[in-house]
Amino acid sequence: MNLSNKIFELTENSDGHASAKTIMKFSEQSEPLIGTYSGPNNVYGQVIVKTSKDGLTEMLYQSLTTDDELVAGKAQVILSENENGKLVMQLNWQWLTGSLESGISIWHEIQSVK
Repeated sequence: MNLSNKIFELTENSDGHASAKTIMKFSEQSEPLIGTYSGPNNVYGQVIVKTSKDGLTEMLYQSLTTDDELVAGKAQVILSENENGKLVMQLNWQWLTGSLESGISIWHEIQSVK
């Protein structure tokens, strides 16, 4: 499953800075994959995604929040497809700044850019 040129919307999040209506867009390059995100609680965010030698897909992310706070974290990425053939991205995340909390967020593909 490939994230290149995909656009996702956050649909579920446990105790994170991102909220519903947050959009994440991925570039067309493949490895490492670069993306950006923004939404009601984030002015601008960036992600970098790579697949390790053991097959684990990992993400690092950083953002400037609407509270003018710089935050950063990491996540394990789990991809699946829904009944419509669209990607579902589960992030098992942990903050590397601030509270160091962890949680799960679910993102659904809303568009594929060609």
